[in-house]
Amino acid sequence: MDINAAFPSKYIRACDLGNDDLVVTIEGVELEDITGDGEVKPVMHLEDHRPLVLNKTNGNKIAGMFGPDTDNWAGQQVVLHPTTTEFAGKEVACIRIKPVVPISPKAETVYQSALKFVTSAAAAPNSDADITRIRSRLNDLHKAKSLTDDELHELANMVEKLPVLPSTDINSDLPF
Repeated sequence: MDINAAFPSKYIRACDLGNDDLVVTIEGVELEDITGDGEVKPVMHLEDHRPLVLNKTNGNKIAGMFGPDTDNWAGQQVVLHPTTTEFAGKEVACIRIKPVVPISPKAETVYQSALKFVTSAAAAPNSDADITRIRSRLNDLHKAKSLTDDELHELANMVEKLPVLPSTDINSDLPF
């Protein structure tokens, strides 16, 4: 049994994210009494997800991205990133906020090309050879400085998640 399932929360927690970042759209922020003791905290409401109770670190991070007026946060996207922090002398799970890094139009074009290639290659029996060709193409893009390292990693991550490929880690042997 997953012990976290035994103690559900109306707010999103780090354990709800597993090891994956989650891109969310902010609906708004309200002060709420989350424990019933009268102490209010800012709660960020999200489209299609449970709300996130903001701590000072995450509130300041978002304020640095979109300004201190929480009314201006509505409609903005952020990444919820599961990680750990030290609290009361112990390492505990937490959520940190990261900005959404949009993929450039150039990277999107390369991705669409890779997607077409992988989709057409999915029917071929030699998918290991296809993965080798994708790695080679990403290395070529890196050497040519056609895309930034972040764009190449994002592209490699997208390709890894394609359902037509066997489970593999394309990023594992890339030089960037």
